[in-house]
Amino acid sequence: MKRQKLIFGILIGSFFTAFMALSNLNKTYLKIFPQYLHSLCESRKEDIEALNNLCDAANIEINDSFDEYSALKFVETTQKQFFNRQPKQERWEKSPLEWIDKNSDKVSSALKTLGFFDSVLPEKTEYDAICILGAAGPTMQNRIKFVEQLVKNGLTTQRIVLLTGERYLTENIDGTAQELADLGRHFGIENQKLTETHLFKYLYEKSGLNGKFKLIVIDTPQKNGCRPTTQTTLEKFLEWKKNNSDVNNVLFISNQPSVKYQQAVIAEVIYYYKSKLNFEVVGEEYKNINLQRAVGELGAYIWAVMPRILRGKDIDANENFIGLAKKLYGHQPIFYNDILNSRTKLA
Repeated sequence: MKRQKLIFGILIGSFFTAFMALSNLNKTYLKIFPQYLHSLCESRKEDIEALNNLCDAANIEINDSFDEYSALKFVETTQKQFFNRQPKQERWEKSPLEWIDKNSDKVSSALKTLGFFDSVLPEKTEYDAICILGAAGPTMQNRIKFVEQLVKNGLTTQRIVLLTGERYLTENIDGTAQELADLGRHFGIENQKLTETHLFKYLYEKSGLNGKFKLIVIDTPQKNGCRPTTQTTLEKFLEWKKNNSDVNNVLFISNQPSVKYQQAVIAEVIYYYKSKLNFEVVGEEYKNINLQRAVGELGAYIWAVMPRILRGKDIDANENFIGLAKKLYGHQPIFYNDILNSRTKLA
């Protein structure tokens, strides 16, 4: 009996020691988790743990020696491990990543915690403008329907803006061959000349929103042979806003899992142009979840938000830092200049 009590006491003591060690390890981990990534997760414990789990699944190492150069290396690594999309590639053209499929449960749980699945709803009921962001045909259709539902629930505005442009339509991405042929006949032009702007206007005209609000179409042209992006369409919108000074409170319509990325891009463009525009980005929940795409959107968000996180910090902008910044952001001057305009101490 004494021997049994002794063994039981040893087991309880070992369990308590292990429990305290794990608790202390968790506290230590949260303490040393790099400040840049704390900012990325807005210092929420559950988000930090979710991001760490994703990095672990993707074999991305994070340690306590993380500095501003490491922050850019983290962007570079996540571009490869999360995004896997080449320049000028569309989302639907990128190759799948094996580690995501092998860790699907862990990945799905982490992305939900990080806010890439659930709906993001407006904080107010009235805005000066509702701006619907352009996308592939079915996505634009869903965004219009999302606005219809918000309006039914009491959302009001003076005008609706379609942020779109000169992206030529792709069969089976924007619609079937028959749908694109019908669209061409509707506008009286050849199918190969149809752009996202034509389709967006057509979908809006067929919706329950048509005729209820003043409609503004921001038709953004290609630039240097590249299709319009969230950044370039927003720049075009800000040009329009100069002659519409009463538009100061705007609701942008995206959808999951793209809300965070598009919010980061919009915030960066508004900061760069010193606009005083107040805005929110909202979007419908992610229904037919594709983990490959969702992880890609997380990678895009990390890329887009890092300049803001670095902004205002004392950075040792040595040759390595500047070289990597140029590699990651040199093709996007707005983001690149924001990094170099941090409180840099040039080597």
